[in-house]
Amino acid sequence: MGNLIQELLFSDFTIIAMVGLAILAITGWTRVLREWAGYLLGWLLGIFFILVLSTLFPVPVAPPVGTPVPPAENTLTFFELIIPSFIGLIVGFGVLFVIRLVGSSDFRVWRALVVAGLLSFTLTAGYLLLRTNISDRWGLAVFALTFAIGALLNFIFTRGASRNLVSGT
Repeated sequence: MGNLIQELLFSDFTIIAMVGLAILAITGWTRVLREWAGYLLGWLLGIFFILVLSTLFPVPVAPPVGTPVPPAENTLTFFELIIPSFIGLIVGFGVLFVIRLVGSSDFRVWRALVVAGLLSFTLTAGYLLLRTNISDRWGLAVFALTFAIGALLNFIFTRGASRNLVSGT
C-alpha cells in the first residue's frame, strides 16, 4: 500500500498537475496585479533555464536490455530529510514574506520581478522533477512540502500585519 501511495504522489501526472496548478495560481495573481510583462519574462526565463539544464545535463542513455539495474531505495537518512526540510521551511517563509511586502507596495518593477521569478522557478522545478526518477524525487518532495508549510506559516503569522501595511495604520 505504501509503494502505491508513493508511486501515485511521485508520478509524472501528479507533478504535471501540481505544476499546472501553480502556474494557474501565478496567472491569477498576475491578472490581479496586471503584471503581464513580468509574467512573459517568467515564461521566457523558465524556458531558457530548461534549455540550459537540458544542454548541461543531457538525459542519460538507457542501459542495454538485460543489464541488471540495482533496486531504487525509497528511504531517506536523517540528514537527507532534515536539511531539505530546514531549507524549505526558511525559504518558503522568506519568499512569502517578500511577496507580501512587494505585493502591498506600489513599486511595479519589484512586483514584475517577483512574478517572473516565481513562474520561472515553477517551470524549472517542474522540469527537474520530471527528469528524476521516483527515488530521487524524495528530497525534492520534502523540500516542496516544507516550502509550502513555511509559506503558510508566514501567511498565518503575518495576516494582521499585512492588513496594517496595506491600510497604513
